[in-house]
Amino acid sequence: MVVDISEHKKTVEALKETTDLLQSIMNSATEVMIIATDPIGIILSWNEGARKILGYEPEEVIGKKNIRLFHTKKTLKSGAMEGAIKNMEFTRKPLITELNYITKKGRIFPAQLIVTPRFSDNGKFIGMLGISIDISKQKQAEEALHESEEKFRALSDATLEAIFISEKGVCIEANQAAIEIFGYTYDELIGIFGTDVIAPESKEIVKQNILSGYEEPYEAVALRKDGTKFLAEFEGKMFNYKGRNVRVTAVRDITVRKNAEKEIEKLKQMLLKSQMNPHFVFNSLIAIQSFIYKKKPVEASNYLSSFAKLIRYILNSSTEDYVPIEKEIQAINHYLELQKLRFDNKFDYSVYVDPEINIEIISIPPMLVQPFIENSIEHGIQHKKTKGNIDVRFVLKDNTIFFEVEDDGIGRAKAGKLIKNKDEIHKSLGTSITKERIANLNKSLSQKIKLNVIDLKDSKENITGTKVTLNIPFK
Repeated sequence: MVVDISEHKKTVEALKETTDLLQSIMNSATEVMIIATDPIGIILSWNEGARKILGYEPEEVIGKKNIRLFHTKKTLKSGAMEGAIKNMEFTRKPLITELNYITKKGRIFPAQLIVTPRFSDNGKFIGMLGISIDISKQKQAEEALHESEEKFRALSDATLEAIFISEKGVCIEANQAAIEIFGYTYDELIGIFGTDVIAPESKEIVKQNILSGYEEPYEAVALRKDGTKFLAEFEGKMFNYKGRNVRVTAVRDITVRKNAEKEIEKLKQMLLKSQMNPHFVFNSLIAIQSFIYKKKPVEASNYLSSFAKLIRYILNSSTEDYVPIEKEIQAINHYLELQKLRFDNKFDYSVYVDPEINIEIISIPPMLVQPFIENSIEHGIQHKKTKGNIDVRFVLKDNTIFFEVEDDGIGRAKAGKLIKNKDEIHKSLGTSITKERIANLNKSLSQKIKLNVIDLKDSKENITGTKVTLNIPFK
């Protein structure tokens, strides 16, 4: 008996070709771990990102149970993953969580994990696809911020104030801290004029506060005996002592406190940027899964290529206060390309850069403008019945970079109603974080960053879209 198996061979070859193509697409995401398993967690595929981050070669893990390799003993003991797998099989909903991974060399690190259950055409549970990213930098920023705040509180509690008692501006008494802080002996302080311990540039400030009877703390530059200056906080009150009007002044050296505050503000900026990155990456990971499951290899490959470049940009800029506009524009273009693919060409876009701007030299804070572009897409264009348009512009004006994003979406009012009617409200974390970043940046900028959102209208006052403007001081 002879059986023609040519069709069977063609099917097997086609399946292998598709599998190889999907594997090559997965491997192009070198900063993201993508792992496919069977229903009980046996690893079926292992991408380049997983190899790079976890340290295992594919031949070391294929065919083995993943949780036994790179999950910590605590996770294994809790049985959490087994329970999550059973729950996914029953609910058919993805698992989104944070947990610790352990590399081949024993390094433990935190990761954000998205696991999607896979089912056959007849509904049988056939395995899982897990996508995860290393969030060590985010956690480190949170810990560093906490440690700095604790240090700041400890330094504040331990600060010893210099106390002066003066009559008509002449010191008649001083404590030990005043001797140590200002470098005078006790005898030298007694009889000294208060203005002698004030730097010339602050004497008018101190004078105005004393004459006005102002009793709230104020800052001024103090002067030690050896001529060195330091930033101090002054607070004084008038008392009647045995018929004599005397003034008690407390002086605090706030140099350490100010340095600690600056360090905390810097860490807050790092933390905010690290918070924004997982939020942005999360949306991209969901889209990657969609393309892989729909077996659209060309789109998935394009998406992963742009995604990898964005990840590289985010990692490189996460510790930078300013980046060249050229890099920011490249990131915006990649982001818009990803979103256009994700929403099936739902919109067209353009990015205009004023030719007067030297994009290689002029720098701005990274990732400030992307959340407003995201809002245009998620809230303005997504719900529009027809194809939309987004225009992004960078213009040089009055020694400031003016950023504009204009869309012809449904407008803020309609978008707000749609959000309220949804079971799951899309939270604009990126926008809220960016507003907080702007507030923190403005504390140290002489020329403040200003944000303005405008509803666009036609001649009949109908809403035709939204325009966001942001003036950004540059370096």
